[in-house]
Amino acid sequence: KHVSFEALSDPTCWQVTISFLFVAIFDISGVLFGMSSLAGLTRSDGSIPGSVQSFIGSGIGTMIGAALGSTPTIVCVECAAGIKDGGRTGLAACVTGALFLASIFFAPLFAMVPHAATSPVLVLVGAMMISEAKRIEWEDMSQSIPAFLTLSMMPFSYSITNGIMFGLVAAAAFSVTTG
Repeated sequence: KHVSFEALSDPTCWQVTISFLFVAIFDISGVLFGMSSLAGLTRSDGSIPGSVQSFIGSGIGTMIGAALGSTPTIVCVECAAGIKDGGRTGLAACVTGALFLASIFFAPLFAMVPHAATSPVLVLVGAMMISEAKRIEWEDMSQSIPAFLTLSMMPFSYSITNGIMFGLVAAAAFSVTTG
């Protein structure tokens, strides 16, 4: 089949591509920072060991996924449960991936479980994740207001990415308006 590159000259194509790029960067960096903070792997200067490899792996996985018609590959927040239980290496993620793969065969059985039965687990994971908010300097308004807006926009928009983008815009606006 003939492949047309005419779409590359369309500005809309580039707008969508750049939007997806920023969504992926915000998703990966936000979840990576949260998970490394939860695991206690963040260095004193704020850097995260292995973050470059995480971005490269996610980029390669996303390109392969796009070629196969799949969604982008990102670092997943579901790792919080494994980290809270002591997982610090990739082994916990590999076991989780294997269990997700095995769950394909049990999908009809899992579909019978009501949402009310799984919601307490989500509340527990949320409580574990919000514990990292204690590291925010709440007395410093230049940090606490964007942090609060970020935390509050995530559940209202149903998106971690939207919350992070809103917080970054709020931080930039706060910085510009207050000097």
